[in-house]
Amino acid sequence: MTKLLFFAATLTFSCHALAAPPKDVAAKKQLQLLRHISDPDLLVVRGTLDSENIYDSVVLVKPDPTIRTAQEGLCSGTLIAPDIVLTAAHCSCAELPKREDGTSQMDASRCESRVRVGISLNSPVGEVETSTTTWVSGHFLPNKDFLVKYDSEHNLGTVEADIALIRLVQPIKGVKVARLPEEYPQAGAEVVLVGFGADEYGIMGLRRFGSTQIESATPEQITLIDGKVKAWKGDSGGAVFANGPNNTPRLVGVISHGSAVHPTVVTSTFFYRTFCATELDRSLATAVATTAPTTPIPATPRPQISNNPSTLQAP
Repeated sequence: MTKLLFFAATLTFSCHALAAPPKDVAAKKQLQLLRHISDPDLLVVRGTLDSENIYDSVVLVKPDPTIRTAQEGLCSGTLIAPDIVLTAAHCSCAELPKREDGTSQMDASRCESRVRVGISLNSPVGEVETSTTTWVSGHFLPNKDFLVKYDSEHNLGTVEADIALIRLVQPIKGVKVARLPEEYPQAGAEVVLVGFGADEYGIMGLRRFGSTQIESATPEQITLIDGKVKAWKGDSGGAVFANGPNNTPRLVGVISHGSAVHPTVVTSTFFYRTFCATELDRSLATAVATTAPTTPIPATPRPQISNNPSTLQAP
């Protein structure tokens, strides 16, 4: 039976901004990311711990504890601007009451307005992997067309527009943001999945990654090859990277749904590029407006954009 997978995790809370990594460290991380996209040795179920913080743009997403109706759970997301996170819409939306015939649905009408985003840095201590997480609040903005339908047995049916943006109350410093693609991804392309989902022991909250390929793609959704690395509990909203122009990694998808017996399905970021661009333009305008005229404005990392179900059963 398909069900929403929101899972709680005990994590370290703090509120300070992260320091920017040295340029040589950033360059090394970029090279490693490119290697992962085409490295067949990384085809391992449930992935590898991101001990070197190569994918630090991929963040935790949790309900805001100040909202009394907030669901308990854990999702993943990706920074696409210093103050904008891209994630799955179902991560902060609730299922509507069942109809008389037993069917039900989830849509954008019943979503929490606020969530918390955790920027996580992993660091091995001996043989133990630890994580320090910086938490920032944000406003949850689901796509207005988001829709999930369940049949009378609560099996997953239609999934549409499972994508959302989170506008953070303050920008994140020292983390390189992900870039969006300039075209639709193609079947057969090598990709890397990144998220905070469960490992083989069921432990969530540490960033993991693994390589696989695209099996098929429609404009809105991407299906990944089954039997290789798979998204798991807590990976919903996580990142799917592929190589773009000049071998630059691009965020081609947001992890939506899948299960142990079904392939991972991903929402295409290129299909929803206009939805993303609206908040990215707002973010850039805010950055410019808050910069004094006499102060040089630093280049703001942002994707080049042309015009235009934690997982639904599991991740």
